[in-house]
Amino acid sequence: MTTMTVPKSQLIILLKECTDHLERTDDFSPIFHHALGALHDHVGREVVTLQSQIASLQATYLAQQNKFQQAAAAQSTVPKEQSIEVIYQVQSKQQPQPKEMDEGRRNLLDLEKQKKAAAKKRQQEVIERRRKAAAEQKKKEQEEKRKFRAQEQRKQELKANAAKAAKEQQQKASANVRGIFAGVPIASSLGVESWENEQRDAIPRPSPTTPADQTRLNAATAGEAKKECRSSAQIPVREATPPQTARVPPIAPSNAQKTFPPRQQGQSHPPKQQQQKQECPTSSPLPHHAPTGMDQKYKNMSEQTQKDNLSNVTALKRNILLHWALQPPELQILRPLDHLLCSVHTVCPPSFGVPAHSYFSGWKPIPRTELCAPDGTLDDEKIKKAVRKVRFFLHPDKLPRDLTDEQEFACKLLWDITNDAFEDFTTAQEHLDWIQ
Repeated sequence: MTTMTVPKSQLIILLKECTDHLERTDDFSPIFHHALGALHDHVGREVVTLQSQIASLQATYLAQQNKFQQAAAAQSTVPKEQSIEVIYQVQSKQQPQPKEMDEGRRNLLDLEKQKKAAAKKRQQEVIERRRKAAAEQKKKEQEEKRKFRAQEQRKQELKANAAKAAKEQQQKASANVRGIFAGVPIASSLGVESWENEQRDAIPRPSPTTPADQTRLNAATAGEAKKECRSSAQIPVREATPPQTARVPPIAPSNAQKTFPPRQQGQSHPPKQQQQKQECPTSSPLPHHAPTGMDQKYKNMSEQTQKDNLSNVTALKRNILLHWALQPPELQILRPLDHLLCSVHTVCPPSFGVPAHSYFSGWKPIPRTELCAPDGTLDDEKIKKAVRKVRFFLHPDKLPRDLTDEQEFACKLLWDITNDAFEDFTTAQEHLDWIQ
């Protein structure tokens, strides 16, 4: 049986004719056999073609599946930013791709590299800006520290110069007074007792020219000694001196003052030279200004109490001024504020014959260490805090109602003296700040 190739259009026409012929008659004609053979050949070829296409598609599917599995395995082991490049490399090795697809992948890879380079450049710029800002801040802080140290050094120098000048002035005044009372020439500094003895032997003392002058001089000396004995006989024995909790080294800008031994009942005043020998300086004094109107007030008060009768209130005022408030030996200006704050408990009742009271036993003495900074100088803030503490303790509204007149007078006098001393201290500090 021969087969012939029939076009699809003719095959459709033949199938239609066969169908019509079969509807008209029941026999098999040659035309019908010819059409069935052509149809069989065509269907067979179509089946073979479809089978080959199916096999090709299956092979393509398996290849793509293997390729995707390899890409997934490579992506799990390679970082995320390299996953796209690895996939493209695997695909390019397994199966050749068109030229247009390779160009697109290269463009995508170039874009990724550009993004990474730009991000890295921005990060470097941020780091550089932060480094420059930190360097400028550090330089600025160092400059501020240098200016602060220079200012503090200048302040210390000014305080040291002021303290030195005040100390020289005080030493000169003390030497003048000692020379007047001892009958020796005036010295330019305090000196020591051995030097005074040599000078006393070398220079003759002035003596009265007539026996009458000698008699008047002896009478004046005896009267002064009796007066000192009467005043000292009324002073009770003090068992404690101002507390000295820590020995502070002498610092130039300090407000410390000399400490004097307590007077015993019935003990007369020692001579000026012996009194200077018993003084125990703890540190260099604060620079004292010239006597002001306030200092003149206490000078006049001291002179007035010496002229008045020795009543209880007058004697109490005189004892507080002489033993606590006024600066020896001139007794014309107030002691430094830190000395008054540290020794205020020594003049509270029951000192100087004033009756005791339980209220005054509640006061805790202020040690000098609480008024000083770590470097040994006086701290302004601590001084102000101590002044507030004294004011609160001596405030008239805080005092008990059962105090005697002498106790109330003592508290009022201590209140006034503390306020005046604090005013002098504030004025001196403002003067030093203005100089700086």
